[in-house]
Amino acid sequence: MAVRCSFILLSILFFTGHSFGQELQVNHARVDSVIHFTQTTGANRALIMHNATILAEFEDTSCDSVYMNTASMVKSWTGLAVGLLVDRGYVENENREVCEFLPEWKSGCRHGVTIRHLLTMSSGLEKIRPASASILAQDDMNAFALRQKNTSEPGSSFSYSNEGVQLLGLLIERASGMRAGDFFQKYLFEPLQMDSTSLYVDRSGNDIVYGGAKTTVEDASRIGQLMLNEGIFRGERVISRDWIKKSTTPSAAADNYGYLWWLSPTHQQTNMANYAAMGDFGQMTLVLPEKELVYVRQQSCNNSDHSKNLYWMGLEFIEMVGNIITH
Repeated sequence: MAVRCSFILLSILFFTGHSFGQELQVNHARVDSVIHFTQTTGANRALIMHNATILAEFEDTSCDSVYMNTASMVKSWTGLAVGLLVDRGYVENENREVCEFLPEWKSGCRHGVTIRHLLTMSSGLEKIRPASASILAQDDMNAFALRQKNTSEPGSSFSYSNEGVQLLGLLIERASGMRAGDFFQKYLFEPLQMDSTSLYVDRSGNDIVYGGAKTTVEDASRIGQLMLNEGIFRGERVISRDWIKKSTTPSAAADNYGYLWWLSPTHQQTNMANYAAMGDFGQMTLVLPEKELVYVRQQSCNNSDHSKNLYWMGLEFIEMVGNIITH
């Protein structure tokens, strides 16, 4: 296997963290450990950044895949797109009922499902198994999502749903009057200069917002930087700080999930959680605010069932990345 590892060492060993005003130190041996672990778990590319500075990057050059399929990592981007709907006045707030925009979703209308319910995976939608019967296999994913029924009370429990996120994509279109892909492009991708990113479409031409966008590690890292800087990218406000806070705050239905972002347990001293956009095969954008770190991982060539299970992803891995920076 041909591997290229680039360690871009800072010209000074110590620097001051912008948010915390504390002296921070990069432990390059631990950077090396994270890159090695990334390689051994099947990734073909990875990027580690501290405050927009690249600390290290890794590439398996035998994997001929510049672009990454985000898988469900794009769900977190959809959460940001809904925030942009609110910020720009297309939707008053996330407490509005989905029925106001999708009246043909009969079950959602009967049960009073709100936008917040869909954002927090607590809409009560039926869990569809196997995958061959789910939205993944459908020619018209929007039509399929609109046929889905609620089997539990909205807000009562967490239940992961691709169909619920696809309904948010359709809601974005109804509220904005734009195709979902055009909305993402205008309000999210262009402001972040994500020139190599686009949504995929299903066989009926619907933009897919629950999984499988096309991007690169570099473009995905800009989402991480946006989150790290609480909605600001390169000095410009892209999305409100309030929405970033809501996105990374545990919901009533699950203490490890916000507005389509996965959350890790809150750090006891700083009261600041780490969070991630994640998808099958280990596609990941991990943000550690306390350490001002962004870690992006791509896996495009080694997609066995074993690696798909993300068996290595947990608190120990998050701590491994976080330990790159010490106070």
